Amino acid sequence: LVGLRFNVHMPSDTVITKAYLELTALEAQSQTTTLMIAAQDTGNAEAFSATKNLKKKKKFSTQISWKTASWNTNQTIISPDLSDLIKEVISHPDWQSGQALSLFITSSGLRVAKAFEQSSAFAPALVIEYGIPPVPDNPVIFSALASNPENVALSWGDVSLASSYTLERKPY
Repeated sequence: LVGLRFNVHMPSDTVITKAYLELTALEAQSQTTTLMIAAQDTGNAEAFSATKNLKKKKKFSTQISWKTASWNTNQTIISPDLSDLIKEVISHPDWQSGQALSLFITSSGLRVAKAFEQSSAFAPALVIEYGIPPVPDNPVIFSALASNPENVALSWGDVSLASSYTLERKPY
C-alpha cells in the first residue's frame, strides 16, 4: 500500500474535466500489473506518520483500476483519469480550498516510482484540469460605465431584472 498526499487549491464547485497522477519510474518492470487507486474519505487528509497505519484510513468506495504495461527506468508514467476520486474529495462537507487529499495505491504486482524523499523534481504529481462552474440560469450581470471623471453608472441584477444605479464622485 502506497499513500500520496497533495495540497489542492480548488473550490468545491469546481468542474473537473480530467485528473491524473504523473509518476517517474524508479526501475524497469516488465510484468503486467494491476494497480487500484482510492481516495481517503475526508475533506482534509492528515499528514502521514510512521505511527499511523495507512490501511486503517477510511477510503471512499470508488476505486480506479489501472492495468499497467512495462515501465522503463526514469520513464514518465501517467495514470488513468482520476477525476471521479477528486470530485468525491472536494464534494466532502469539510473540504476547503488549500486543504490536503490523499490517494492510496494497492497492486497485484510490483511497480516502483520515485518518491519526493528521493527527488522533489521527480516526485509524484497530481495534475487536475478544470474549468469554472457553469453559469446559473439567471446570472448576475455587472457593468460599469464612466460617462465623465465624476460619474460612473453601475448596473447589476439578473438578466430579467437589471437595476441601474448612478454613483457620483465629488471632488474633495
